[in-house]
Amino acid sequence: MNTVHKPRLLVVLKIALLSLVIMILSYNGQSNAKEADPVKLNAAKNKAAKKTETRRTALMIVNSTSDQIDAAVVLADLGGACGPNNPPVTANQLESLGFCSNVINSANPPYAGKCMLTIGAKSFVAFPDIPGACISGNVTFGDYPGCPNDSYPEGFTTGEFTLNTDGGLEVVDISLVNGHNNNVSISMYGGGEWSYGKGAGTPISLIVSKPSGENIGNPGVYPEGCSDCVEPVGDVVCPDFNLYPDCQTDRICDVYRSAANSGGTVTVSYMGK
Repeated sequence: MNTVHKPRLLVVLKIALLSLVIMILSYNGQSNAKEADPVKLNAAKNKAAKKTETRRTALMIVNSTSDQIDAAVVLADLGGACGPNNPPVTANQLESLGFCSNVINSANPPYAGKCMLTIGAKSFVAFPDIPGACISGNVTFGDYPGCPNDSYPEGFTTGEFTLNTDGGLEVVDISLVNGHNNNVSISMYGGGEWSYGKGAGTPISLIVSKPSGENIGNPGVYPEGCSDCVEPVGDVVCPDFNLYPDCQTDRICDVYRSAANSGGTVTVSYMGK
C-alpha cells in the first residue's frame, strides 16, 4: 500500500506547490500592474500639461554699478505685437504693483504711459509678470529718452523689448537713435534661441552697446540716428545729429525669436558711463 500511494502523494504535493507559486506570481503581477497604472497616468497628464503650458519670458533690470540709479520705463501703445487679446502692460498696473511711480499717461490712457523707479547699487528689479499681458517698451537710465540736452549732452542709450506676444516674434535691441550716454547690455538666457540677421539668423545671447560711431557691425544695436537700422527714415531724430549718419550695412539691429519659443530671462543691465 505504502509503495503504491507514496509516489501519488508526492505528485499531489508537487502540483499543490506549483499551483501556489503560480497564484503568488499572478497576484504580484496584478499588484504591480495596479501600481504602475497611476504612474503612467500621471506621466501622461504631466506630458499633456507641458504641451499646453504657456512659457513666459521674465524681464530683469540690473544696476551693476556702485551707485543707485534712476530708471525710466516707457511703455508701448495698444496694437502691433500687443493687440487687444494680449494687451501691453500699463504704467498704472506697474505702479499698483509697487514697481514704479510718478506715472505719466499719454493721450491714450492707460496705454503708452511711463513711470520712474530707483535701483540700488549692485541691485536689480524684476519686471512684474502679468498673465495675459505683453511686455513692450523701453528703459533708459537717468531720465526719459530724448534728444541731447544740457543735463544729458550725449543723449540716451535705450534698451528696447517686446516680450510675451501672442504670436509673431519676441524682439530686443539697444537703440542709439537718441544718442549714447551710458553703457548698456541686454542678455538673454533660457527659452528658445535668439538670433539676428536674415533667414535662420545667427545665434546670439548678449548685446553690448558701444559709444556712438563704433557700432557698425555690432548686432542688436541701432546706430545713432538710424531709425530704420540701415538708414534714417522720416524727419531727423535730433536736430544736432548728422543728416547722413553711418548706419548698419545689414539689418542686424533686431535680435529676435519666435513667440512660440518664449521663456527664460531677458536682462537689461546699466553698466555706468
